[in-house]
Amino acid sequence: MVSLVPLTTKDGAIVEKIHRACFPDGWSQETFEQLLREKVTCGWMATSFENLPIGFILARVVGNEAEILTFAVHPSTQRTGIG
Repeated sequence: MVSLVPLTTKDGAIVEKIHRACFPDGWSQETFEQLLREKVTCGWMATSFENLPIGFILARVVGNEAEILTFAVHPSTQRTGIG
């Protein structure tokens, strides 16, 4: 079972770790924390039944439009339907 929890600036380090595991030039902890401080940015982290972070999605909503900035699923749990 997977749970979704809202991302906060405190999640910058774990989100960076997941992102860098998926992308060679993944974003930094500081980038994630800066984005999460913006009122127009929101995100959710997927956690496993052991409450371990396994993925996330980060989006921006401005007016009546939204865009996905990035999302990632840790390689150890890819191809399991999480994404």
